[in-house]
Amino acid sequence: MSGWGYMRKTKPSSLNEKTLLNRLLKNYALILVVVILFGMFSIGINTLWQSMGRGQITVQEAVDMISRSINDKNMQGKTMLNNLTDNQEKINSLNRYMDLPISNYLNYSYDQQLASGNYLFLPGQVRNFYTMYDNIESIAIVLNNYDGYYLSTLSNKGGIKKSGSPQLNNKFYLAYPITNQVTLEVLGSFYVEFSKKDMLDSLANLTSFGGLSAYVFSNTAYQLLVYSESPKQNDLQLIQQEMKKNSQLPIQTLKEKNQLEYLQTTSGFDILVTISKEKIFKHVFWDLRILIVGGIVLILLLLYLLYRTFTKYSHQVDIIMDSMARVSQGDLNTRIDEKNHSI
Repeated sequence: MSGWGYMRKTKPSSLNEKTLLNRLLKNYALILVVVILFGMFSIGINTLWQSMGRGQITVQEAVDMISRSINDKNMQGKTMLNNLTDNQEKINSLNRYMDLPISNYLNYSYDQQLASGNYLFLPGQVRNFYTMYDNIESIAIVLNNYDGYYLSTLSNKGGIKKSGSPQLNNKFYLAYPITNQVTLEVLGSFYVEFSKKDMLDSLANLTSFGGLSAYVFSNTAYQLLVYSESPKQNDLQLIQQEMKKNSQLPIQTLKEKNQLEYLQTTSGFDILVTISKEKIFKHVFWDLRILIVGGIVLILLLLYLLYRTFTKYSHQVDIIMDSMARVSQGDLNTRIDEKNHSI
């Protein structure tokens, strides 16, 4: 009876040992998983934070680039207008061009050259602008006292008189009032259409995120430029609706889903650049895919090795506890095979 009683006392010890080992296994596994997941989370958050920072820098650079480009174009436009209207003689030449047939205007220009020494021939003057600046697409002149307008294009740099009004839709143009320098009377308008290629090329090279969009509006709320790497019709429709309604860009609404930078230039242009936060998140997730897969594989590998180690250790403990139980029953010949069951 005493032997059986002693055996009953040894079983709980073995069970307690197994319970302890199971707890240790779970605790070690939990610690490893938590440490690895915390490391992955920290790296992910840091990568996201850096990407959001780069996104904000990108939209700022885009706004600065567009602003510089517009300022350069604006200076070119003012220089061209000044060359055409900086004295009364040149303004008279504009009026004569719009008023006379081209043959009569040519005779007028020759007569003026003989009288003043200056040859002011509007088609020739405008043609020279294309030589001075390689980013001009077209030039239009409208005078208030005359029907129609003057239009010069790349295919016809000398220009012609046309009926109606200039067609400016979907063009990047800058407009200037034609003013009499003496009386300050506004005589008409001078329009210069510039190429958008330089700005579009610069925007295309700014970011690797995708989702960059840029919008430029004139001081009359006319849409001059729309650029988008991944067109978001909802944003564009919202912007167009708000500009038509109250000439204000929906900055706060767009900020909810975009990294955003806005600038109103001193000459009245509204420049808005956005990067979709969704695109940044996707970019970050794509960059972290190796880390995520590697972390999951590492967790599974460590759990497997931990399980194998604790299983082997538990098996060895069972053998030792069984041998001790036999010895306690009087079997003094019981031996443990140290070669096959070493700890």
